[in-house]
Amino acid sequence: VKSGAINAYLQLKDQLVVSDSLAAKLSSAQLSKLLKDMPVKANHPDTLAKLNSAKAKIVKYAAALSKTGNINLQRQYFEGISAEIWPLVNKTKGSTLYLQRCPMTGVKWLSLSKEIKNPYYPKNMLGCGTVIA
Repeated sequence: VKSGAINAYLQLKDQLVVSDSLAAKLSSAQLSKLLKDMPVKANHPDTLAKLNSAKAKIVKYAAALSKTGNINLQRQYFEGISAEIWPLVNKTKGSTLYLQRCPMTGVKWLSLSKEIKNPYYPKNMLGCGTVIA
């Protein structure tokens, strides 16, 4: 995944942390656009098929997220994006990304920092989570 798509994802996550649904709409539209035409590379046909499937799901979720201003719905779509994005980015060169998980719900997200800022429950459980990769 190119850094532009990763940056759009991380912006989206940060916007959900501060419950900015308008900015989240814009970032998710950008994420969808950047990933839509991005080629996926893999050495094995089965791996390539899985990565292309993950990319298609992310594009679908990001497009849906960009069409709603409901922050709770946006977080549901973000959960789908986050569930699919790790295989696409975990071997990307550049910044270190951390896969984090909320132990209460099992939902995951990516972050540039080890510090936990839960994008799903920022009011009640902002610091709830662990780094799992």
